[in-house]
Amino acid sequence: MGFRVSRDITVNGVTAIPYGTTVNGTVFEAKKSSWWGTKGRLGIKISEMFGPNGEMIPLTNGDVYVTGKNRTAVSVLLFTFVVWPACFICGSKAEIPAGYEIQANVAANTVITAE
Repeated sequence: MGFRVSRDITVNGVTAIPYGTTVNGTVFEAKKSSWWGTKGRLGIKISEMFGPNGEMIPLTNGDVYVTGKNRTAVSVLLFTFVVWPACFICGSKAEIPAGYEIQANVAANTVITAE
């Protein structure tokens, strides 16, 4: 799954990583919402990016985990006391909105050379 750096990253006044640099991540959990009010879940691990001269830079602490809204209690109560189709009530989807920012750290000391 591909992402982009949202703004220039500067070190001592010099742009070390420019806006738009490609960042890669992996989905480690994806569950859709389902019956009985079960919420959706989405987990992504940001793992690496490619520097200005193409070298791969490993990243850490860039995990993001979002969940939808759980509606299990409502589903069970309505099913028990009102009507059986309440078991078909789903929780909400897990969604990451456009423009959502994730912060990750460089995993080890890295030297970036100017071209």
